[in-house]
Amino acid sequence: MHDFNGSTGANQSKSMDDVQQNEETPDFAPLENEQRLRIITVMVIGAGTGLAFALAGRKLALGIALGGILSLFNERWLRSSTKAMIELASATGNPSVATTSKFIFRFVVIAVVIAVAMKSGYFNLLGIGIGFAAFVVAAMVEAIYQLTIFKD
Repeated sequence: MHDFNGSTGANQSKSMDDVQQNEETPDFAPLENEQRLRIITVMVIGAGTGLAFALAGRKLALGIALGGILSLFNERWLRSSTKAMIELASATGNPSVATTSKFIFRFVVIAVVIAVAMKSGYFNLLGIGIGFAAFVVAAMVEAIYQLTIFKD
């Protein structure tokens, strides 16, 4: 087997645990990044809700809050169902129908919650959409943060 330098060796593959830190290897912990992303998401939801309440009223603010909660719920459920499908697929060769249906069922749950919220009249649909996008805004903030830390 050839490595990137062109030399040969019996087994050149290394796990991530075998990689040594050096000046070129960024020092970050994936779990720390996930926690920071979740905190930023909550901050974006809070700021958006407060700003909407101050500028546009209760209905838009409640919509952003609900959309933000759905965004957090969706991200968590997506992460766990994807992890379960990948683990099962790697162990057995293919994911089960039950695991895959949970992945798709989250869309139904979110749609039902939005439909009930809209039927109630207390929530603004645009606000729900804005709140649901809070994770995207948080991801952009996190990307900018990562770029500024690892700039050099």
